[in-house]
Amino acid sequence: MGTPNQKYEDPPSGRSAELTRHAARRREPQKEKVNDHEQLLIDAMRDLGWGRIENVPIRGGIPRMTKDTKVLRLVRVGGSEPALKSCWHYRKPHQQHQKLFADCKGIGDGGLERIEVSDGLPIYWKQA
Repeated sequence: MGTPNQKYEDPPSGRSAELTRHAARRREPQKEKVNDHEQLLIDAMRDLGWGRIENVPIRGGIPRMTKDTKVLRLVRVGGSEPALKSCWHYRKPHQQHQKLFADCKGIGDGGLERIEVSDGLPIYWKQA
């Protein structure tokens, strides 16, 4: 809140307003907050690129990487690095990550037999 004598300016218009709104969005905290266990799984998928992750236990709706979790890389001949590594929002969870985590929350306690990963993103998963 301002002081009683504070003058308020009209919001900018035109191109400068667009840039101002864009800069404000960049400074906003991410709405898609994930916990440390989920971020670890996101990082594992993005580092993997292509392949699958097996035996992922879910406790309290949160997937957890354990010593029993296996990460199996598929080698693509003539392939490239995952496209997500070059994005400026690399650590931000993708919509497909959010779907996976929502499904895990629905499971509660259980596990995922495997998560198939394509270009650093989960494309499908099978409940254990």
